[in-house]
Amino acid sequence: MSDDDARATLDAVRDALRRRLREDASIGGDGETSEDGAHDDDEYRRVLEALRLSGETVDARTTTTVGARMRDVFAACEEDGEDVDDDSFEARVRAAVDAGEDVNGTNDDGETALHAAALYGKLSFVRTLLRVGGADVAVRDECGGTALHDASASGHVDVARALTEWARARGTLDALVDAEDEDEETALHHAARGEHGEVVKLLLELGADATKRSSAGATARDLVEDAEDVRGLL
Repeated sequence: MSDDDARATLDAVRDALRRRLREDASIGGDGETSEDGAHDDDEYRRVLEALRLSGETVDARTTTTVGARMRDVFAACEEDGEDVDDDSFEARVRAAVDAGEDVNGTNDDGETALHAAALYGKLSFVRTLLRVGGADVAVRDECGGTALHDASASGHVDVARALTEWARARGTLDALVDAEDEDEETALHHAARGEHGEVVKLLLELGADATKRSSAGATARDLVEDAEDVRGLL
């Protein structure tokens, strides 16, 4: 993409976001949007898709809109979220998808619903977001971290496995495992800092580079404080 094309694309994103903000302001008490808002929503998604197809990085800092139905999804994914069973959660995700809402939109903390579900170890919700919502495992939060970073930091090995299996099936496993956040830390760094041996073992089996250094010069092994078994894996 040329510089002129990139500027034009970014301008289009800004315009679409401004229109989406006006759309959000027009939402009434019943949660429905105007016909103009629906048109703006379609244009917003087209611009984001154009960015993805052009090879540009589209992450949570670009996709910042959460619709009314996705707010219901977030309410179940967060730490003290609503007590929602798996069927009800799937119904919420389907409602958001059917309404054309962005499953990769972010909350006020810059997280997608997938980030939140991964962070708090809500495995069934993670699977539903991937399978039903088509959530993107490569999307970054405001710190540049993926959902795998969050699952690894929290020690949720089953969630980390689900995310990496999903990426493997789509040929993006290496990119996900090697993804670096703003501190140039991979998921392996996060798992090692938390001394989560099962996650460390899984990531190493998947090809994570234990010699990779963060922007501070630390390898994953350097971040292990007390757990000799975890240090031994690295």
